[in-house]
Amino acid sequence: SYPSFTWRSICSARDVFDDGLLWRIEFDTWKKEVIYRLFDDEQARCMLNIPLAGSGSSDMLVWWHDASGDFEGQIMGACSYPLLDVAYAFVAEARACERALCFALDMGFRKVVLEGDSLTVIKKLNSNIVDRSVLSPISQHIQVLAGSFEEVTYLFVPKKANKAAHELAMVGRNRKLPCFWVEEAPLSVIEAVESDRYEWFHRC
Repeated sequence: SYPSFTWRSICSARDVFDDGLLWRIEFDTWKKEVIYRLFDDEQARCMLNIPLAGSGSSDMLVWWHDASGDFEGQIMGACSYPLLDVAYAFVAEARACERALCFALDMGFRKVVLEGDSLTVIKKLNSNIVDRSVLSPISQHIQVLAGSFEEVTYLFVPKKANKAAHELAMVGRNRKLPCFWVEEAPLSVIEAVESDRYEWFHRC
């Protein structure tokens, strides 16, 4: 027998569903193996002592785009991570890229566009030439992390269109421990995201 028109339509739109659906996870306990993989022992112990207020509901698949079909970028998560003893700004930028991919991996994203305003770092990540600079250990680790995704794209953006990242960095400077937000962010970062979105859509 032949499948119905409705079933054929659903199957043909499977890729759209795959791109638009994500799991909303209800956390009742910390995932210790993930925490200890991302942070050193002292920081991990501090984080694991923070209680989580679970809602008691089950994990569910949710559609992250808006109902209009205008797939506008939304804040799915944010994190700040203290970087100590970093001598050069471009090294800090590379470390930020590295942490961003770790965060995206733990959030379950499969396709990532990583934007940065350090042309040096973005060029190295897009290059097929073996990196022999001081960034080599970081760039190599980034390439390893990228292998866990279906697709990773590295884009250079001017600083005026990257205010959210810099605002998040400023928020992180006032905190001694890593901080994470899921489907939200500090108010100042949200405002910067709106500014970045405006700059992006009105770029020349």
